[in-house]
Amino acid sequence: MPVPSAITDLSTTAASNSPAGAESARGTIDDYLRAHASFIAQTRAGTSATTYTFSATGARIQGDFSNVTYANKTAFQDKTTNNATLVSAVPNGTNTTASWNIFNNSDPTNAGYAGVQITSTVAQVFSTRTGSGTTLPLVFNVGDGGAEVARFDTSNRFMVGRTSYSLLSGVSGFTVLSTGQTLIENAYASGASYYSNIFSCGANACNHVQFYREGVAAGVIVTNSSAQTSYAASSDYRLKSNAQPLANSGAFIDALQPKSWTWATSGQPGAGFIAHEVAAVSPSSVFGEKDAVNDDGSPKYQSMEYGSPEFIANIVAELQSLRARVAALEAA
Repeated sequence: MPVPSAITDLSTTAASNSPAGAESARGTIDDYLRAHASFIAQTRAGTSATTYTFSATGARIQGDFSNVTYANKTAFQDKTTNNATLVSAVPNGTNTTASWNIFNNSDPTNAGYAGVQITSTVAQVFSTRTGSGTTLPLVFNVGDGGAEVARFDTSNRFMVGRTSYSLLSGVSGFTVLSTGQTLIENAYASGASYYSNIFSCGANACNHVQFYREGVAAGVIVTNSSAQTSYAASSDYRLKSNAQPLANSGAFIDALQPKSWTWATSGQPGAGFIAHEVAAVSPSSVFGEKDAVNDDGSPKYQSMEYGSPEFIANIVAELQSLRARVAALEAA
């Protein structure tokens, strides 16, 4: 071969980097050596514009990446003093996907791995596996000592303040399930003065939480401009049809069965209603089914809303009726 003038003239076959056949290198050996030495220096210094290609499969770039002293670790660094170091991964040709993957096994065939990836439609941070490897939680750590602040577990739940999921864990934390349901648990010691969940807004009235059912506004937790907070059920006339004066309020009230009792958990006295008895009169005021159980056989307790619209409306209607009758008797 002629004396090479560029790195791209070189071959991975050693014999091809010198005059072929019977051609003598005596007159040009010095030129060959100088050219090859130049290419070696260019490669070491990174001054060649040539793309370096690892043709062999499973190639590795190795260095001291685990030295306990950070200054002694092998690292990527921009060649210009005071420049930022921006390490890039770019796709080839018209492909639009690039990623950086990190594995927990020297053989990536069977390993857990995580990475960052970008495509033409999304940018992703992910945790997954290859072969018989194990997919691991995606954990976020901040500050000295690397304290965990949040994680995505392997069931696609996002948690803050806890490292495992339980419906009643006894650990304060915030969890968003893969179904979109949210669990907020506050496990502060008895008698301690702590805030549970804080919803804040400015000087004007604001909706802290808005509830919808099948796309229709169903209620709101609202604070007005006088700093009074209420749970407000939707009551706009445009959500209703065929509005009529309420009838039979007396029969509604007479059918209710006020009770007194002792709470089984605390031994404290209580007064009010029994949920399944109220359900026979006002089903919309009661939630859950009588004698229902959870999947594990534990009781799935009923609950009720004492201030339900149906309760209030019947009480007001009956009170108005009694006032009218008292007024009539007084006028007689």
